[in-house]
Amino acid sequence: KFMRILKYLGLFLFLSFLITGCKESVDPEADAKLQEAGELHDASLVSGNEVSEMLSMTDDLIKQVEMIVPTIEDPIMQGDADAYITGITEAQADFGLWRESLVEVPGHAHDNSNSGEPHNHDHSMDKAEPADILAKQMELKEYIDDIKNRLAKAIEMSQGVVDEYGN
Repeated sequence: KFMRILKYLGLFLFLSFLITGCKESVDPEADAKLQEAGELHDASLVSGNEVSEMLSMTDDLIKQVEMIVPTIEDPIMQGDADAYITGITEAQADFGLWRESLVEVPGHAHDNSNSGEPHNHDHSMDKAEPADILAKQMELKEYIDDIKNRLAKAIEMSQGVVDEYGN
């Protein structure tokens, strides 16, 4: 009778370990999505740092264009020059929104001192599904890349106004 109890106890322990082990097994697909999300997060921070550097140089450019606009005789060119300034200020505002929207990727460690752009550590997605986390990081990366492209164009066009109509 004692041996039968030990046999069942052993079987019970074996099944317990098996069930516990299965629950804690990792999902390679989920891990891959989180890995990609982390890489996108890091790439977003690099782009954010580039946008921040670009914006740090726009104040003087805006002032120069604002001083030139009244001297431009062509009303269409005046409107274009104003639009370039607006493009820069809109990119500035969008950059602020992007920074506020940044969220961390659960389990993704990165060195904040080297990531460039300072950001908050919003952990609101810590319990989200890996696919949702990846989608959010893709959205944030596309958003910062769009800001960067629009800003670069507005800066280039504004500089063109300064080069053509400046003293």
